[in-house]
Amino acid sequence: MSTYTPGTSYNYTMPPLTKAVKFLLITNGLIFLLQLLFNQSSALFQYGGLTPALILQKGMVWQFITYQFIHASFMHLLLNSIALYFFGMDVEREMGTRNFCVLYFFSGFGGGLCSVILDSSSMVPIVGASGAVFGLLMAYGILFPHRVVTLLLFFIIPVQMKARHIAFFFGGMEILFLMGERSGSGIARIAHLGGLLFGYLYMRYEIYVLDAINYCEKWIFKREAEDKVGHQKEDYIRKQIDPILDKIAKKGIHTLTWRERRILKKAKKKLK
Repeated sequence: MSTYTPGTSYNYTMPPLTKAVKFLLITNGLIFLLQLLFNQSSALFQYGGLTPALILQKGMVWQFITYQFIHASFMHLLLNSIALYFFGMDVEREMGTRNFCVLYFFSGFGGGLCSVILDSSSMVPIVGASGAVFGLLMAYGILFPHRVVTLLLFFIIPVQMKARHIAFFFGGMEILFLMGERSGSGIARIAHLGGLLFGYLYMRYEIYVLDAINYCEKWIFKREAEDKVGHQKEDYIRKQIDPILDKIAKKGIHTLTWRERRILKKAKKKLK
Protein backbone atom coordinates (compact mmCIF):
# COMPACT_ATOMS: atom_id res chain seq x y z
CA MET A 1 0.00 0.00 0.00
CA SER A 2 1.46 3.37 -0.95
CA THR A 3 0.41 6.92 -1.73
CA TYR A 4 1.64 9.54 -4.10
CA THR A 5 0.57 12.93 -5.42
CA PRO A 6 0.47 13.41 -9.21
CA GLY A 7 3.08 15.78 -10.54
CA THR A 8 5.64 15.05 -7.84
CA SER A 9 8.50 12.58 -7.71
CA TYR A 10 7.84 9.39 -5.80
CA ASN A 11 9.55 9.24 -2.41
CA TYR A 12 10.74 5.77 -1.45
CA THR A 13 12.03 6.81 1.97
CA MET A 14 9.96 5.86 4.98
CA PRO A 15 8.74 9.01 6.79
CA PRO A 16 9.33 9.22 10.55
CA LEU A 17 6.47 8.04 12.72
CA THR A 18 4.18 10.68 14.20
CA LYS A 19 3.60 10.62 17.96
CA ALA A 20 0.13 9.09 18.17
CA VAL A 21 0.68 6.58 15.36
CA LYS A 22 3.93 5.46 16.98
CA PHE A 23 2.21 5.04 20.36
CA LEU A 24 -0.66 3.04 18.85
CA LEU A 25 1.59 0.76 16.82
CA ILE A 26 3.83 0.00 19.78
CA THR A 27 0.95 -0.49 22.22
CA ASN A 28 -0.98 -2.79 19.90
CA GLY A 29 2.17 -4.80 19.23
CA LEU A 30 3.06 -5.13 22.92
CA ILE A 31 -0.43 -6.24 23.89
CA PHE A 32 -0.43 -8.86 21.14
CA LEU A 33 3.00 -10.03 22.29
CA LEU A 34 1.65 -10.41 25.84
CA GLN A 35 -1.22 -12.48 24.45
CA LEU A 36 1.29 -14.85 22.87
CA LEU A 37 3.78 -15.01 25.73
CA PHE A 38 1.29 -15.61 28.52
CA ASN A 39 -1.40 -17.37 26.48
CA GLN A 40 -4.01 -15.00 27.89
CA SER A 41 -5.99 -14.27 24.75
CA SER A 42 -9.17 -15.80 26.17
CA ALA A 43 -8.99 -13.73 29.36
CA LEU A 44 -8.30 -10.55 27.41
CA PHE A 45 -11.16 -11.27 25.05
CA GLN A 46 -13.54 -11.86 27.95
CA TYR A 47 -12.77 -8.68 29.90
CA GLY A 48 -11.20 -6.42 27.29
CA GLY A 49 -13.05 -7.41 24.13
CA LEU A 50 -16.33 -5.70 23.35
CA THR A 51 -19.22 -8.03 24.21
CA PRO A 52 -22.57 -6.27 23.54
CA ALA A 53 -24.60 -8.33 26.02
CA LEU A 54 -22.12 -7.77 28.86
CA ILE A 55 -22.01 -4.02 28.26
CA LEU A 56 -25.80 -3.78 28.51
CA GLN A 57 -26.26 -6.29 31.32
CA LYS A 58 -23.20 -5.64 33.49
CA GLY A 59 -22.13 -2.14 32.46
CA MET A 60 -18.66 -3.07 31.20
CA VAL A 61 -18.35 0.25 29.37
CA TRP A 62 -14.54 0.23 29.45
CA GLN A 63 -14.72 -2.33 26.66
CA PHE A 64 -15.51 0.47 24.18
CA ILE A 65 -11.84 1.50 24.55
CA THR A 66 -10.01 -1.70 25.49
CA TYR A 67 -11.33 -3.76 22.57
CA GLN A 68 -9.46 -1.47 20.18
CA PHE A 69 -6.07 -2.67 21.51
CA ILE A 70 -6.70 -6.43 21.28
CA HIS A 71 -6.30 -8.45 18.06
CA ALA A 72 -7.40 -11.96 17.19
CA SER A 73 -4.38 -12.94 15.06
CA PHE A 74 -1.10 -11.64 13.70
CA MET A 75 -2.70 -11.00 10.28
CA HIS A 76 -5.47 -8.99 11.96
CA LEU A 77 -2.84 -6.87 13.72
CA LEU A 78 -0.70 -6.56 10.57
CA LEU A 79 -3.52 -5.28 8.35
CA ASN A 80 -4.62 -2.69 10.88
CA SER A 81 -1.02 -1.60 11.47
CA ILE A 82 -0.36 -1.14 7.74
CA ALA A 83 -3.46 1.01 7.32
CA LEU A 84 -2.64 2.99 10.47
CA TYR A 85 0.88 3.65 9.22
CA PHE A 86 0.11 4.70 5.65
CA PHE A 87 -3.06 6.70 6.31
CA GLY A 88 -2.77 7.69 9.95
CA MET A 89 0.45 9.71 9.79
CA ASP A 90 -0.79 12.13 7.14
CA VAL A 91 -4.07 12.55 9.03
CA GLU A 92 -2.19 13.24 12.28
CA ARG A 93 0.12 15.78 10.62
CA GLU A 94 -2.85 17.59 9.13
CA MET A 95 -5.15 17.53 12.17
CA GLY A 96 -2.65 17.63 15.00
CA THR A 97 -1.99 14.87 17.53
CA ARG A 98 -4.80 15.70 19.94
CA ASN A 99 -7.51 15.91 17.28
CA PHE A 100 -6.17 12.76 15.64
CA CYS A 101 -6.48 10.84 18.91
CA VAL A 102 -10.04 12.07 19.41
CA LEU A 103 -10.94 11.03 15.86
CA TYR A 104 -9.32 7.61 16.30
CA PHE A 105 -11.01 6.68 19.56
CA PHE A 106 -14.29 8.36 18.59
CA SER A 107 -14.43 6.17 15.47
CA GLY A 108 -13.49 3.08 17.44
CA PHE A 109 -16.14 3.90 20.04
CA GLY A 110 -18.70 4.44 17.28
CA GLY A 111 -17.92 1.08 15.72
CA GLY A 112 -18.46 -0.60 19.07
CA LEU A 113 -21.63 1.37 19.76
CA CYS A 114 -23.17 0.35 16.44
CA SER A 115 -22.36 -3.28 17.23
CA VAL A 116 -24.04 -3.01 20.63
CA ILE A 117 -27.14 -1.36 19.19
CA LEU A 118 -27.60 -3.72 16.25
CA ASP A 119 -26.53 -6.95 17.95
CA SER A 120 -27.34 -6.30 21.60
CA SER A 121 -27.79 -9.94 22.63
CA SER A 122 -24.44 -11.16 21.27
CA MET A 123 -22.05 -12.84 23.68
CA VAL A 124 -19.26 -13.02 21.07
CA PRO A 125 -16.42 -10.58 21.91
CA ILE A 126 -15.39 -8.08 19.24
CA VAL A 127 -11.69 -7.15 19.14
CA GLY A 128 -9.43 -5.04 16.97
CA ALA A 129 -8.71 -1.48 15.89
CA SER A 130 -10.54 -1.87 12.58
CA GLY A 131 -13.41 0.46 13.52
CA ALA A 132 -10.94 3.21 14.40
CA VAL A 133 -8.91 2.53 11.24
CA PHE A 134 -12.02 2.78 9.07
CA GLY A 135 -12.66 6.16 10.67
CA LEU A 136 -9.14 7.20 9.61
CA LEU A 137 -9.91 6.11 6.02
CA MET A 138 -12.92 8.41 6.02
CA ALA A 139 -10.86 11.30 7.42
CA TYR A 140 -8.07 10.69 4.89
CA GLY A 141 -10.53 10.91 2.01
CA ILE A 142 -11.99 14.17 3.35
CA LEU A 143 -8.61 15.77 4.04
CA PHE A 144 -6.90 14.72 0.78
CA PRO A 145 -9.77 14.11 -1.66
CA HIS A 146 -7.75 14.42 -4.89
CA ARG A 147 -4.67 12.49 -3.81
CA VAL A 148 -4.18 9.32 -5.86
CA VAL A 149 -3.66 6.19 -3.78
CA THR A 150 -2.40 2.79 -4.89
CA LEU A 151 -3.87 -0.13 -2.95
CA LEU A 152 -2.49 -3.64 -3.20
CA LEU A 153 -5.55 -5.85 -2.94
CA PHE A 154 -4.62 -9.21 -1.46
CA PHE A 155 -1.04 -7.77 -1.45
CA ILE A 156 -0.88 -8.55 -5.20
CA ILE A 157 -3.36 -6.61 -7.35
CA PRO A 158 -2.56 -2.86 -7.65
CA VAL A 159 -5.65 -0.64 -7.75
CA GLN A 160 -5.44 3.15 -8.08
CA MET A 161 -8.16 5.50 -6.91
CA LYS A 162 -8.59 8.98 -5.51
CA ALA A 163 -8.52 9.19 -1.74
CA ARG A 164 -12.10 10.46 -1.58
CA HIS A 165 -13.28 7.13 -3.00
CA ILE A 166 -11.41 4.90 -0.54
CA ALA A 167 -14.02 5.03 2.21
CA PHE A 168 -16.84 4.31 -0.26
CA PHE A 169 -14.86 1.42 -1.75
CA PHE A 170 -14.21 -0.32 1.55
CA GLY A 171 -17.62 0.59 2.90
CA GLY A 172 -19.28 -0.90 -0.16
CA MET A 173 -17.25 -4.08 0.18
CA GLU A 174 -18.26 -4.39 3.84
CA ILE A 175 -21.94 -4.01 2.94
CA LEU A 176 -21.68 -6.63 0.20
CA PHE A 177 -19.92 -9.07 2.52
CA LEU A 178 -22.46 -8.40 5.25
CA MET A 179 -25.37 -9.06 2.91
CA GLY A 180 -23.78 -12.22 1.53
CA GLU A 181 -22.90 -13.86 4.82
CA ARG A 182 -25.42 -16.39 6.07
CA SER A 183 -23.68 -17.03 9.38
CA GLY A 184 -21.05 -15.34 11.47
CA SER A 185 -17.74 -14.99 9.64
CA GLY A 186 -15.77 -13.86 12.66
CA ILE A 187 -15.35 -10.39 11.11
CA ALA A 188 -17.10 -7.43 12.77
CA ARG A 189 -18.60 -5.84 9.66
CA ILE A 190 -20.94 -3.64 11.69
CA ALA A 191 -18.02 -2.24 13.69
CA HIS A 192 -16.20 -1.40 10.43
CA LEU A 193 -19.22 0.43 9.02
CA GLY A 194 -19.80 2.13 12.35
CA GLY A 195 -16.21 3.36 12.32
CA LEU A 196 -16.76 4.87 8.87
CA LEU A 197 -19.96 6.56 10.02
CA PHE A 198 -18.46 8.03 13.17
CA GLY A 199 -15.33 9.09 11.27
CA TYR A 200 -17.57 11.11 8.98
CA LEU A 201 -19.57 12.52 11.90
CA TYR A 202 -16.37 13.65 13.60
CA MET A 203 -15.04 15.35 10.48
CA ARG A 204 -18.43 17.00 9.91
CA TYR A 205 -19.05 18.07 13.51
CA GLU A 206 -15.52 18.21 14.92
CA ILE A 207 -16.07 21.55 16.66
CA TYR A 208 -19.00 20.25 18.67
CA VAL A 209 -17.21 17.03 19.67
CA LEU A 210 -14.15 18.96 20.85
CA ASP A 211 -16.32 21.47 22.70
CA ALA A 212 -18.01 18.60 24.53
CA ILE A 213 -14.60 17.18 25.49
CA ASN A 214 -13.37 20.60 26.62
CA TYR A 215 -16.50 21.03 28.72
CA CYS A 216 -15.87 17.69 30.42
CA GLU A 217 -12.25 18.64 31.07
CA LYS A 218 -13.30 21.94 32.62
CA TRP A 219 -15.91 20.18 34.74
CA ILE A 220 -13.38 17.64 36.00
CA PHE A 221 -10.58 20.17 36.52
CA LYS A 222 -12.83 23.11 37.36
CA ARG A 223 -10.50 25.11 39.59
CA GLU A 224 -7.53 24.83 37.30
CA ALA A 225 -9.61 25.79 34.28
CA GLU A 226 -11.01 28.86 36.01
CA ASP A 227 -7.54 30.06 37.02
CA LYS A 228 -6.13 29.71 33.52
CA VAL A 229 -9.06 30.78 31.34
CA GLY A 230 -7.75 34.30 30.67
CA HIS A 231 -4.25 33.17 29.76
CA GLN A 232 -5.63 30.36 27.63
CA LYS A 233 -7.60 32.76 25.45
CA GLU A 234 -4.57 35.02 24.92
CA ASP A 235 -2.31 32.04 24.16
CA TYR A 236 -4.91 30.60 21.78
CA ILE A 237 -5.05 33.83 19.78
CA ARG A 238 -1.28 34.21 19.68
CA LYS A 239 -0.40 30.62 18.80
CA GLN A 240 -3.32 29.54 16.62
CA ILE A 241 -4.98 32.55 15.02
CA ASP A 242 -2.23 35.12 14.40
CA PRO A 243 -0.16 32.89 12.04
CA ILE A 244 -3.27 32.09 10.01
CA LEU A 245 -4.24 35.76 9.72
CA ASP A 246 -0.69 36.58 8.61
CA LYS A 247 -0.90 33.86 5.96
CA ILE A 248 -4.19 35.27 4.66
CA ALA A 249 -2.67 38.76 4.45
CA LYS A 250 0.40 37.53 2.54
CA LYS A 251 -0.98 34.75 0.31
CA GLY A 252 -4.77 35.03 0.34
CA ILE A 253 -7.52 33.05 2.02
CA HIS A 254 -7.55 30.46 -0.79
CA THR A 255 -4.17 29.13 0.38
CA LEU A 256 -5.50 27.96 3.76
CA THR A 257 -5.46 24.25 4.48
CA TRP A 258 -8.47 22.32 5.73
CA ARG A 259 -7.09 22.39 9.28
CA GLU A 260 -6.48 26.18 9.19
CA ARG A 261 -10.05 26.79 8.01
CA ARG A 262 -11.37 24.61 10.83
CA ILE A 263 -9.27 26.53 13.37
CA LEU A 264 -10.70 29.83 12.18
CA LYS A 265 -14.23 28.46 12.35
CA LYS A 266 -13.63 27.15 15.84
CA ALA A 267 -11.98 30.41 16.92
CA LYS A 268 -14.96 32.45 15.74
CA LYS A 269 -17.21 30.39 17.98
CA LYS A 270 -14.73 30.18 20.87
CA LEU A 271 -13.94 33.90 21.10
CA LYS A 272 -17.53 35.19 20.94
